[in-house]
Amino acid sequence: MRRLLVCSALVLVSLVTLPASISSAATRADGLAPCSAGPAPFAWHGACATYNGNNTFYGLHGLGFPTPLGWGLCAYRASHGGGYPAPGYQYTLTSAPSGANLSRSNALGWAFSDAQRQGWWTAGSAGSFTADQVAIAAKLLYDNVVWGTALPTVDAGVQRALNQLRALMTAATGISAPPSLALALQGGGTTLMTTGTLVATLSAAGVTGGLAGVPITLTLSGATFTSNHASTLTLTTDSSGRVLAPFATTSATPSTVVATASAVVAQPGLLFYGPTVIVPTAQILATPRAPVSTSQRLTLTSTGAPTGTVQVQKIGDDPTYVPVADAVFQVFDGSNNVVATLTTDSSGLTPVSDPLPVGSYTLHEAIAPPGYDPAQDQSFAITANTLTSLTVTSAEGDAVQRAGVTIVKRDAASGAELAGATFSLTYDPNNTHTASGAVLTCTTDAAGACGWSDLLPGNYLLAEVSPPPNYAPSHLREWIYVGPAETHTYTYDDTPLYVTLDAHKFNATTDEVIANATYDLYVKDPGPPGEPPVPPTDTPSFVGLTFMARGTTDSAGHLRFTVRSGYAWCLREVSVPPPYILDPDLHCTGVLVASARTASLALPEVASEIDLGVRKFNAASPSVGIPGAYYALFVKNPVPPGYAPPPAPTNITVPAGTTLWAVDATDAAGHLNFRVPRGSAWCVRELTAPAGYKLDTALHCTGVVTDSSPASDLEIAVPELAYTGVSLHILWYAGALVAAGLVLVVTSRRRRPTSR
Repeated sequence: MRRLLVCSALVLVSLVTLPASISSAATRADGLAPCSAGPAPFAWHGACATYNGNNTFYGLHGLGFPTPLGWGLCAYRASHGGGYPAPGYQYTLTSAPSGANLSRSNALGWAFSDAQRQGWWTAGSAGSFTADQVAIAAKLLYDNVVWGTALPTVDAGVQRALNQLRALMTAATGISAPPSLALALQGGGTTLMTTGTLVATLSAAGVTGGLAGVPITLTLSGATFTSNHASTLTLTTDSSGRVLAPFATTSATPSTVVATASAVVAQPGLLFYGPTVIVPTAQILATPRAPVSTSQRLTLTSTGAPTGTVQVQKIGDDPTYVPVADAVFQVFDGSNNVVATLTTDSSGLTPVSDPLPVGSYTLHEAIAPPGYDPAQDQSFAITANTLTSLTVTSAEGDAVQRAGVTIVKRDAASGAELAGATFSLTYDPNNTHTASGAVLTCTTDAAGACGWSDLLPGNYLLAEVSPPPNYAPSHLREWIYVGPAETHTYTYDDTPLYVTLDAHKFNATTDEVIANATYDLYVKDPGPPGEPPVPPTDTPSFVGLTFMARGTTDSAGHLRFTVRSGYAWCLREVSVPPPYILDPDLHCTGVLVASARTASLALPEVASEIDLGVRKFNAASPSVGIPGAYYALFVKNPVPPGYAPPPAPTNITVPAGTTLWAVDATDAAGHLNFRVPRGSAWCVRELTAPAGYKLDTALHCTGVVTDSSPASDLEIAVPELAYTGVSLHILWYAGALVAAGLVLVVTSRRRRPTSR
């Protein structure tokens, strides 16, 4: 049964007149609406709707038609009328409907064919429009281009689909023939070294600038693309219809590269199909051509990269002792790949590398020879057909690991560290035990240490140039060896030099030696190294002095100490035998030098003495002294030790139990003074009287006088009367009453120490 329907565009801008038998009886509002006249029997994608009061189907009819894609659009404008198409009408190619404007049909057909390539007719475009919406847009655009029908306002999805179809058509404006695919090497030709760029171009006659937005798949054999390092790459043509793909060969040697470009391309133009049986008056169908696959193949010849070689010469800074063999060098290319590994021989020379492409490289010392630090990396370039020679020296950081020597100087007696010792270190550059190299010196510091760092490994002659002051030379001279990165410490003990300090204790008056006098020995600070001895509890301390020893004079009056040279020493008396008193003073030497060997220190001593006075005065006038009276002084035995009084003259009678000590006369004031040792008793007797006075034969004596004798015992008072014939005894007793008798006043005087 025949059914006549209206096949129209989605949007009608003018009134459509339908046959009376199928005209809609009622006027409807524009928009989607049920197909009141019945749906198209082979409606594939699209929708029924009412526009300008006409109800019809707007979209694609199919599938099943003998068209290239199995579907078609109603080829007539909306006002034409006619039956719905059906495959059973045996459609065949025909001409376009009369009156159709086909001036832009090539570009329109290209757009519809490319939509097929992109799958829009089947699935639409995700997130943009559906298959039904793009089918509606296709009918709208067809009627607009071929029949001049104005485009209506449509919903957003249809509008997006319409915009996309119009853009495809615009891009193909002017197309007059099917597109062609071209593949070439950028720059032309078919020869390259190791890199190049493929240029694939999709163009069509009549289209300015080429066809944009078409995917082209490129494949390579014998090379990979730079962007993904793979052999396959798909790119989309730009506004000029081109894609560019840089690549590099997989071999640096001569090779063949095969490149292929392939694409699925839309075809221009529209085809028209009309019914031939059953309903010959049914709608003619307009349909695009099917997209086709096209490809191009390009064979390229790679000449390979220009190459050069490299060789490394390693020069050590201590080859006599630390060889430069077995250093391993790696050569890195610009992609940080190891492209060569070179090992030095006994002379430090590596073999020549295999050929390497021209370019920039990095030399890296992976393994340094034993005893060496690795060199810093260095950059170099490979030049075509050239051997590049690289030299690696200590300037590049490839230096032998330095050694060190430390000297420690100690005092042999105490183990204390010693400053001031000078040492020398002489290098043996030829390993022949010949000290012909540089001579280095150092002097020990307060910690007793000195030394050298940054030494080349090898043999050295170590010698002591001079010992610390006041130490015996060690005459050190020995060969030592230090290896790479080694530090050796050598400790040497020096023997100090000594001086014999000989102190002589004697009586300053009689030169008699004094035994059993005890002295403390001090050293002036700073003293010798080491801990000083602990002083006795009765040893006084002095600022700037340190106690060192205690000793006692021997029977010859000598006291000997063995002391360190280079220091000043002091003695102080601790105890003294009678009749001497303790000497409180310090007796010091200057700084003693070892060359003197012996130093003497005189310790003269004066016995403890007191002043014993005799006063001769007129008994009648006590304030009047009597001069010119001679007296003899006697000491009660025993005689004080250390003294030897002169023999008594024959005209002087020496009282029993005494010894004559001295004879003297009173001075103008009547005074007579004797200095006598303490610890004895003393007596005076007048030997001759002054004119006018009678001789006094009495013996006037003191008790034992000591340091503690009272001041009243300082003088022996001897009153005297002028000779008048009066009994001398009576005058004596009278004088005694006047002068209060015999007064002995004793004062003690401590000796003043002297030294010589």
